[in-house]
Amino acid sequence: MLKDLLKLKYLRLDGGLINFIVNNFNSKDRASLFNGEAFELQFKYNAFKEEELAVFYNEEKLKKADEYADNLIEKSNEQNVSIVSYYDEAYPINLKAIKQCPLFIFVKGNLDLLNSTKSVACVGTRKASEKTLKLVGDIVKDLVEEEIVIISGLAKGIDAQSHKECLAHNGKTIAVMAHGLDTIYPKENTSLAESILENGGTLVSEYPIGIKGHKSHFVARNRIISGLSEGVIVFEADEKSGTMHTARFAYSQGKKIFCPNLTAYGEKLSSGVEKLLKTESAFPITNGKELINKLFLNKEDFLNIKIKPSTIKALESISKSKEISIEELIDSLILKYIEGERGYE
Repeated sequence: MLKDLLKLKYLRLDGGLINFIVNNFNSKDRASLFNGEAFELQFKYNAFKEEELAVFYNEEKLKKADEYADNLIEKSNEQNVSIVSYYDEAYPINLKAIKQCPLFIFVKGNLDLLNSTKSVACVGTRKASEKTLKLVGDIVKDLVEEEIVIISGLAKGIDAQSHKECLAHNGKTIAVMAHGLDTIYPKENTSLAESILENGGTLVSEYPIGIKGHKSHFVARNRIISGLSEGVIVFEADEKSGTMHTARFAYSQGKKIFCPNLTAYGEKLSSGVEKLLKTESAFPITNGKELINKLFLNKEDFLNIKIKPSTIKALESISKSKEISIEELIDSLILKYIEGERGYE
């Protein structure tokens, strides 16, 4: 399945069509699709537009797609990079819930961290004040003590400080990259990236081996940082900085945003943090425990919802007829709902 998906992505097919193929084509159908039998499949499924059929008639394109998939799988294996597709169990459930989630993510290290139920993104300026850097240390320490996974982007400044403080307190951290995992940017954080892996952490990117970082990649990367997390801390940021892209993504994804209230320490707020707090887009905090109380301790209350008896009976009936547990049924229904909202990059 992985190779077929890589080929479909290479051929630039629409995410909706890829989803249809995955959910409806068996392995024989997929083999036929790449062997010049798309016309016959069109009679069976009526799934393709004329321009999409033309792609599968182009032998040269199909050959290049096949070579690309083989080459990427081989090079990824050489670099110990796992290729995780949207349809794999390891794909982060939080990431599935965002709009335009990537069809693939490329991962080095601990895959299990991607589906942690307790994670917080820590982001901010590359040129942070000494007071802010100290606050990063204090707040990250509080979070790590509660086994909360720290997510950031390995950039200079607050990102790097967040990863370092997490590791210093024996925590687990995820670094989201804006390029292929065969390189590290900035180079000065290469040893930090190695430490993350050595201590059970994870490097992740939506970009395959060989892809270099571009300005647009760093902006797009920020939606992954917020998407993986349960909540986001913006420590310090100019109003027009890249960090504010992460805040905007977090807001649109329905994630809670937090900002340290430096005025409590007699410090001036950065323009981005000031705007987030002034517009009540973010919650002010002075320590990590305030965030934990707001983000995690109220989850049980949130989930303590009443379900109509008729709904319970319906679930039990479907569960029995499908011979699956109610938990599996609910998970399936939620995923189908999410899939209806998502689109691939």
